[in-house]
Amino acid sequence: MTRWSNLAMCMLVIVSGGTVYSFGAYSSALKEKLSLTQEQLEIAALCSNLGNYIGLAGFFYDRFGAAISVRFGAGLIGAGYGAQWLLMKRGAALGPALAAPLLCVCCFVWGHGSGYLDVAAIGTGVAAFPRQRGAVVGLLKSLYGLASSLI
Repeated sequence: MTRWSNLAMCMLVIVSGGTVYSFGAYSSALKEKLSLTQEQLEIAALCSNLGNYIGLAGFFYDRFGAAISVRFGAGLIGAGYGAQWLLMKRGAALGPALAAPLLCVCCFVWGHGSGYLDVAAIGTGVAAFPRQRGAVVGLLKSLYGLASSLI
């Protein structure tokens, strides 16, 4: 694999992980469907950010490499969004007192998975272009932030 195709894969991975920033696009539907207060919704958003920025993904990447990190992160994202979908379908019966903490767990899980994809893409991209690492990080982080509008 050439370093350019490597960078293209990093771009695809980081766009996949950047969905963490799309929470605002559907949070009003969560609020309405689960009868949440604005404070409960903001705590759920905080949980996704905490999951995203907690530093475990870097240690995992250093130990297991990019491929396993991406698989693990994708599994977390799938589990978190899948559980959140299930909560949307069945969570109204639970009531907001139980639905809100469960939503926080879901958000933390998919947020944490996004962090694994972010770390794997940045680490791999920088390794492929060590002399242009500033440009690579800038490109990939821009895509991470733009992902919610691209998807």
